[in-house]
Amino acid sequence: MPTATTYMTLIDFQERQREEKTPFKSFEEWLKAVPNEYLECRDLGHIWQGDGWQGDNIEKLPHGACMLLMDCDRCGLGRDRYIGPFGEIDGSLNRYHYDRAPGYLYQDERGEGYALGKKDRMKIRAELRRRSQEQAALAARAARKR
Repeated sequence: MPTATTYMTLIDFQERQREEKTPFKSFEEWLKAVPNEYLECRDLGHIWQGDGWQGDNIEKLPHGACMLLMDCDRCGLGRDRYIGPFGEIDGSLNRYHYDRAPGYLYQDERGEGYALGKKDRMKIRAELRRRSQEQAALAARAARKR
């Protein structure tokens, strides 16, 4: 019977990553520690703030182009999205600010980035499912005690 979660809250995880900058020994170790918000964004995609076209969220560029400055409402990752003068987008000109979401990217023991493959994404979904089931079991147990 589950008694407690093994992963950290988003704030605790981010503080740990900022202070320690300790790479994880394996993808599985990262997967067990990373907060739900990161896993959900890795699986479902980010929730970019809804006010991207408002006021100071627009950085004007030469020749009528601009960058929309946005943050993910779930994990805090920052993104600057390039919009050309005729409304065209060019993903190669987008900028991502992973420093706003420390630990979002898995790095191996050497501190090198790691591109997630299909099997890694399957593991992410399995971990999210495990956590969901764990939380449901804890809630049911707490309800029985009342």
